[in-house]
Amino acid sequence: MRRLLNSPTFSVILFLGILVSAVLYFSRAHVFQFIQQTSESKTTQLVTSDTLHFATWPEYFSPKFLSEIEAELDITINLTLYHTNEELFDLIISGKEFDVVMPTDYLVEKLVAEEIIKPLDHRLITNYEKIDARFKDLEYDYLNRHSIPYFWGVVGLMYNNEQVINIPNNWPSAGDTTLLRSYINRFSILDDPRVSLGIALINLGFNPNSINEGEIKQAADFLIKSLPIIGLVQSDGLQQPFLDEEIYFGVNWSGSAGQLMMEQPNFRFLLPPKGSLFFVDNFAIPSISRQDSLAYKFINYLLAPRVAAKLTNENYYANTVSDSRRYINRMILKGPSYTNPFFSTNMYTVKDLGEFDTIYIKEWERFKMTYEAFKSANQLNSTDKNQDKMVIY
Repeated sequence: MRRLLNSPTFSVILFLGILVSAVLYFSRAHVFQFIQQTSESKTTQLVTSDTLHFATWPEYFSPKFLSEIEAELDITINLTLYHTNEELFDLIISGKEFDVVMPTDYLVEKLVAEEIIKPLDHRLITNYEKIDARFKDLEYDYLNRHSIPYFWGVVGLMYNNEQVINIPNNWPSAGDTTLLRSYINRFSILDDPRVSLGIALINLGFNPNSINEGEIKQAADFLIKSLPIIGLVQSDGLQQPFLDEEIYFGVNWSGSAGQLMMEQPNFRFLLPPKGSLFFVDNFAIPSISRQDSLAYKFINYLLAPRVAAKLTNENYYANTVSDSRRYINRMILKGPSYTNPFFSTNMYTVKDLGEFDTIYIKEWERFKMTYEAFKSANQLNSTDKNQDKMVIY
């Protein structure tokens, strides 16, 4: 035994045993550390990858509906609201992080031209086939390479049938002295430069996508001449001013009009014969998005017919998913929300005008400054609400 212990063979075996033990110990420690680091890395990734940064219009998604989406898809939605396409554009180019946005048709065109949104992989949006063919391949994004059409509608004239004796048959004229005398502070226009100036252009006999600076200036002057009747410049939440009888008639979105008429049947909505505007709001993925897979999952989920129908039943805005109609309240389908823009011969869409868009912004700012000054000087907010409310158009 002693001879064995003192032999060179035993010494070699002992050395190899110690070496193997050491290797196994440190390897196990390294493996444990690797597993721990990998686990921590996955945890960190889960924390960041389940958050969707979503920018949309105020009236489309209720907090309750968004909570349901979060639960259904096991995600967190970081919501940003904007009120105009110009505001959305500024948010995107400022570097604010978004994974899904909802630009209107003409802004899609601009975002594509400036490579601000990504080309889409339609293979990841299996519900794309459920979209009504009439809303696909429109001029602003042929083949829908960069956008998915979702909500749509028209711009029309809303009026209170109990306050307006003669049904208006066109956009108000700034030169109508009877109108200016009868409707002081009772008319509203949308707080949207391209829409409101576009309607003024239509009323003047011009194209709402005019690139003539003189015509655009005339449109702004037309709105300024209408200041005696303009009591409100607002795009969202128009139902309450109408219901409170602060406004008797005004420009409104078809979805908003549908909701208002469901609450009060004495309201009416029409498309003036001179012409009007048609819009499509789309899903798009900004180039700065880091959550493409989550964005596709979110968009595809909202294109499911029952989900799209539930949204329309809540916000009254028409959606592009054909099969959703079987689940939508029939009163909504028969109301202003689904006013068919394809039946009108003088229905326009707003187009991206490149550098000429700045003219619209400049003239709109001139109108807004004049409006604020006029409102302040005449104390429009303190108009006597007890005056005779039965007026004649």
